[in-house]
Amino acid sequence: MNGAGWRHLGIELSVSISQTAIFFFLALFSTNFLRDKEALQAFMERTVSTATFPQFWLTILSIFVVSGFLFALIQAFRNNAYVELIALQVLLEIPRVISIFGSSVFALMLAISIHLWFFPEENEPFASKFIVLGLLFWSASFIYSFALRLIFRRDQSPVAPVHASS
Repeated sequence: MNGAGWRHLGIELSVSISQTAIFFFLALFSTNFLRDKEALQAFMERTVSTATFPQFWLTILSIFVVSGFLFALIQAFRNNAYVELIALQVLLEIPRVISIFGSSVFALMLAISIHLWFFPEENEPFASKFIVLGLLFWSASFIYSFALRLIFRRDQSPVAPVHASS
């Protein structure tokens, strides 16, 4: 990876960490600083439910459908810089959807693990288990979203904004 690629990785990592922090502070503030177990349970049920993971896979499928449509649109209007600009901007937002999903799950897992660390209970899972699972999920979503962003930006500078040339 060249210097621009490393800069792009740093930017995306910073954005993802910021997203995670936002979701973590949301959990922190809505659960009386992780002291209210019932509020944490309710927050967890709102964030992750039985529909979450099927919804994640449907989101991935939807991303492929929208990406295919946008790539076809770019091909159809190859000489129209404005259409290409709009399509590229939409494509560049798709990886953020994945990144936000991963960040929210990791922040929830981090909040649960901190709660379990400070308020351990019998027969409760180890706090470290939640951190490891959250990190694995976050890592997978970050790698996937970063790779998609690189693919979508293949002809663009990783840092500079995209401008139409018309």
